[in-house]
Amino acid sequence: MHYGEMANSLAKSFNNWVGVFQDLSVLPLIEGIRKKLMVLNSQRRIEAEKWTTILCLKMEARFWENVEASKTWAVRRSSCTVFEVFADFSMMVNLGQMTCSCHLWQIDVFPCTDAVAAILAKKDSVYDCVKCYYRSDFFRKASESPILPISNIGKGLGSNGSATIVVLPPIIKRPAGRPPTNRIKAFGKGTRPLKCSQCNVAGHNRETCKAVIQISFSIDDCLC
Repeated sequence: MHYGEMANSLAKSFNNWVGVFQDLSVLPLIEGIRKKLMVLNSQRRIEAEKWTTILCLKMEARFWENVEASKTWAVRRSSCTVFEVFADFSMMVNLGQMTCSCHLWQIDVFPCTDAVAAILAKKDSVYDCVKCYYRSDFFRKASESPILPISNIGKGLGSNGSATIVVLPPIIKRPAGRPPTNRIKAFGKGTRPLKCSQCNVAGHNRETCKAVIQISFSIDDCLC
């Protein structure tokens, strides 16, 4: 779900996952990503075949944690689908709209502890209130189609064995200096303001600080 936030954590994770391939040209970069995706997809498919739970392993563990925590909570019914759950605070759960006043159910689209308590009080199946993309069968379906290898034997040759037309990149003049390696920061990303650790004034650092340093001492210090 989208919340209008700007973050580059996904790009950083992808760059760390790609590794040394990110410094290559376009075609070797794409080929390196394809190989890593082929292996990752195969590993996920083999691992998912071992699962016997309805939900994925992490979400199944989270589900049972919510079930155990909700057993001691008091639940009162307001209507057919609206419940009030009492724990440290009072929460309103609407099973028809799949909402809770703690807003965790709306954010994760996964039943929170309050929602689990209300569902168990209504004696419904909690799994029916979990979105399909948290289920094991949905995970298996996402990785069931393998990424096939690409053979490079005879690459660049036509059907009769003659070389095909190769389109070369345009001739450009290389700029002076080393090529940039640092990623360009996203527009609108704020930076931490510079603040002096000596006078606690923003706009400069300790090395360029021109503030007068006041030193206090006693007569006993001078005698010593």
